[in-house]
Amino acid sequence: DSTITKKLSGYQHHSGTIDKILKQHHKTQHQTAIINADPKLKVYNRARIGKNSKVNK
Repeated sequence: DSTITKKLSGYQHHSGTIDKILKQHHKTQHQTAIINADPKLKVYNRARIGKNSKVNK
């Protein structure tokens, strides 16, 4: 836990949700790092992101 989050107003009230979001974010970053380390996975993932972006426009 970082001290910055503890100083935020309403942190205690929302701490469970904030911790859950941060954990999920770190997990996502970790998975992205693994994907980007493998050239084939990186290309595949970029193509998938590109395809999804077109759908969302």
